[in-house]
Amino acid sequence: MSACDEPPPILLLEGIAQFNRREYFEQHETLERLWRAEDRQVRHLYQGILQIGVAFHHLRRLNHHGTVYMLTRGMGYLAPFAPQCQRVDVAGLIADAGAALIEVERLGKDRLSEFNWALVPTVRLHPVPSKDIPLLIEFAASTTIYREEDRTSALPIVGNGPPGTFVIFADGFRVSLPTDQIVFADDTGGYARVGLGGMRLVGLEEGRLVFVRVRELFPEDRLSPDRSHTMRLDPQWVAAISVDGQAVWPAQ
Repeated sequence: MSACDEPPPILLLEGIAQFNRREYFEQHETLERLWRAEDRQVRHLYQGILQIGVAFHHLRRLNHHGTVYMLTRGMGYLAPFAPQCQRVDVAGLIADAGAALIEVERLGKDRLSEFNWALVPTVRLHPVPSKDIPLLIEFAASTTIYREEDRTSALPIVGNGPPGTFVIFADGFRVSLPTDQIVFADDTGGYARVGLGGMRLVGLEEGRLVFVRVRELFPEDRLSPDRSHTMRLDPQWVAAISVDGQAVWPAQ
């Protein structure tokens, strides 16, 4: 499997969310951590997104040269990954960044303040149909997804070994997830939804929902030797579970 066929790392999802909120300094910090931890060519995908974001940071400061330079350089980094890589709509991002660049060059440095911010790109992710998510866990209402930032690791996998990803509940309680098995993560609907690959629902054991790791999604040299092979969740934390798009819990 090529790097582009892999699910987007959690740090990539976090950086994209920051980019789309126009938090350009923050997305730089997040994506820099990601590309520095990655030694394969896909690191340039992360650099390309980062640099396009930085371009708009320069634009806010009316730095014409910095805006043009970073847009041009970012698109150059992205080009080999078009049309799509790790679910990112690379072709769409290049097209939108190119349209913004044309406008920046048309305005020149003296009229840069007139830039139409409606032209700022949004990084889009190609959706994953529920039927294509091997194991989808929908958590209880008012839950969010949190990616730990203060752990360090020499592992190239998203710059972190498991369990660095958590579901956070309304009262602040958090549950760790197997970072290296996550293929989908979203909490924009008011609750956390997490898709896992290579995991199987065993069932209820001693009052807990038990999941076991049956297949690795990444090469052995990119995995933590201390990774967990079993995940246990209190049923009260979980609203629903689907396998290959079919609801399996709670029993209908």
